[in-house]
Amino acid sequence: MLDEVHPGLSAQRGQNSYVLGKIAGHNIVVAVLPEIGNNAAAVVATQLLNDFPAVRFALLVGIGGGVPDLSNNIDIRLGDIVVSKPTNTVGGVVQYDLRKETVNGFERSGTLDKPPAVLRAAVQQLVARHEMEGSQVLFYLSQMVTKFPKMKEKYSHPGAGDDQLFETHYDHKGGRTCAGCDSAYEVSRLPRRSTGPEIHYGTIVSANRVLKNAAEREKLKSGNLGIMCMEMEAAGLMDSFPSLVIRGICDYADSHKNRKWQPYAAAVAAGYMKELLSIIPPWEVTRRSHASGVVQIRQAGEQKSTKELDKECIECLKTLSSTGTSNRYNNIPNSHKTTCKWIMGRDAAGFPEWRENGQGIFWIEGKPGSGKSVLLKYLLSEARRHAKAPQSVAGFFFNRYGFPLEHYMEGMIRSLLAQLLRPFPASFPFILNLLKQKLSPSEGAQFPGPIRWSRSDLQQALISVIGTISATQRALLILDALDDCDDLVCDTFNFLKEFINQNSTQEANIEICVTSRPGGARVASLTYGMVLQLEQHIAEDISTYVTSSIARLNIVFLWLTLVNETLRKDFAAGDSLSELRRTLSTTPSGPSDLYRHTLGRVDERYEGETKTMFLTVLTAKL
Repeated sequence: MLDEVHPGLSAQRGQNSYVLGKIAGHNIVVAVLPEIGNNAAAVVATQLLNDFPAVRFALLVGIGGGVPDLSNNIDIRLGDIVVSKPTNTVGGVVQYDLRKETVNGFERSGTLDKPPAVLRAAVQQLVARHEMEGSQVLFYLSQMVTKFPKMKEKYSHPGAGDDQLFETHYDHKGGRTCAGCDSAYEVSRLPRRSTGPEIHYGTIVSANRVLKNAAEREKLKSGNLGIMCMEMEAAGLMDSFPSLVIRGICDYADSHKNRKWQPYAAAVAAGYMKELLSIIPPWEVTRRSHASGVVQIRQAGEQKSTKELDKECIECLKTLSSTGTSNRYNNIPNSHKTTCKWIMGRDAAGFPEWRENGQGIFWIEGKPGSGKSVLLKYLLSEARRHAKAPQSVAGFFFNRYGFPLEHYMEGMIRSLLAQLLRPFPASFPFILNLLKQKLSPSEGAQFPGPIRWSRSDLQQALISVIGTISATQRALLILDALDDCDDLVCDTFNFLKEFINQNSTQEANIEICVTSRPGGARVASLTYGMVLQLEQHIAEDISTYVTSSIARLNIVFLWLTLVNETLRKDFAAGDSLSELRRTLSTTPSGPSDLYRHTLGRVDERYEGETKTMFLTVLTAKL
């Protein structure tokens, strides 16, 4: 399938065997596995990264067992292709330990990270093209056998007559073929118009042994994960590579397994790989992070503690630290234990749906004092508390009246960088290079030295960090009071849009939630995301808070009636949640004190009339 074959390596590197070449302008390293199994794949992948540190991602191309599900119109046949497809719950490949069985089936022991954004986008583009024009896989196979005629016999389609799917309970009757098997137990399927491969997208199971049992296959299929294929190598890449798995179907993972379809299945998988690479511009790949850097992120996040960080990484974090950038966050009161939860409801604000889709910016608008900051502090806390790997979370709260960096874009970027780097700073050598090259100390000084960050340097650093993280993780950024930034809202927002565009494609790996006063989204010309008007959702929170505060005071009904009327009028007049809290906190808890408090608020102009009314009432009672 290579368009060009390059000279081999001048010296042996480890135990790996490589073929070098080019496909559609991409430099390709083909590493051949010495044997089947996850362990072999892991060893080969690790050695490959050492030998070729500039590799961006892996395409795991080979054969697998198909998992048809005719009841759900999933008609997978021998010679078809299955491509790993991530969902909301799995990254496209799940690992099962077929030696350990539980009451619910086999033990699931892991999940492969979803493919890089550039591959996911290319797959979606290819799906759309195939709907209009069909696949080019057979064309590439034709090219292959034309160029190498001796391959034709072995790698041609074996014929639909040799594609037999038997009922689950019917086992193979022996022999290298199914000639001795009873065709009465064969599952009836309509003939296809073409012998060309159908392409399916779904979950692939990576197991630790060969599966030759239809009953076990059906047991795995019943897990509602959309399983379409079973194989034995992909899990070996779980900690080694950002990757996409492409499998040609050579059997049905049952006792009728044989080798006849394996060459053709491998060839069509390679053909799909070539077609996929043909629609990805080479420059789109070269600007992506190296796979070795992505692996270091995972390893550092799991193995490195702050005490183990080398001196340069610690100094890097020090250059990003700034006085007071977390003051605003620390001074925001925590939400009441039963408030703010509405935003997590699916029938309310659309926030959970936005997080699942991962598309654009979620913009919350609200009047001053309406509880925007309290809500965002709650969201940040919940995101950190419930974050499921792989995910990074960072937040910044602008403060117009705080330290200088609290109300400028530079402060925001410094804070976000420090939060994103801190869990695994040793895994970002390019940040250190940026410090040494672009932010060099005074002439002749050695790093670390007095470093001055410019806005453009900070922006480029954040774009690079987010780009590396988003290759394997989702990144959630929470930004409060965007209109308190002394830079123009539209300027700050344009930067946010820029690094979303630079670091994601059709399936965004970056989510940004921001707040501002009413009109902020309009000023920023938001066209890609959602806008939530906070006032439409906080009435219940206000009621909950007031009710809880009143309950703690253990007051009488008369007091409740009087204060409730005051709060109702203030709310109708436009008082914010913070103003209502202030009114409630300064209101006396007893009726007698409340009366004194009420009389003390009477305007001097009406004191005479007030005394006359009270005297009239008292005289009437006498």
